[in-house]
Amino acid sequence: MHEMSLAREMVRLVEQQCDQHGYRQVKKIYLQLGAFSCVVPEALSFAFDSMRTGRFEDTQLKIRQVEANGSCGVCGYQESQGEAYAACVRCGGIMLPNNADEMRITELEVV
Repeated sequence: MHEMSLAREMVRLVEQQCDQHGYRQVKKIYLQLGAFSCVVPEALSFAFDSMRTGRFEDTQLKIRQVEANGSCGVCGYQESQGEAYAACVRCGGIMLPNNADEMRITELEVV
């Protein structure tokens, strides 16, 4: 379950920011997951819940999944993708994912 190591790294990054800026407590973490990130949101939430101590004791993890956007490697056409490396509807080239595998902290609520 790689979600445990992802949650651990997320906590480490947020702790680093809190230490750097003097925040005592994290209220909410807003996380964006790309459609092809291979992260199961429920498993990530479960893993994060097991790490909720100290400044994370009452932290809520808000996960938002986003569609994959891709662009054709041949003609440059861009659209959202339902599957990885699909054929371009314009020229038949390969649609390359732009943001499909991202996992990004987009916002923190802290005190």
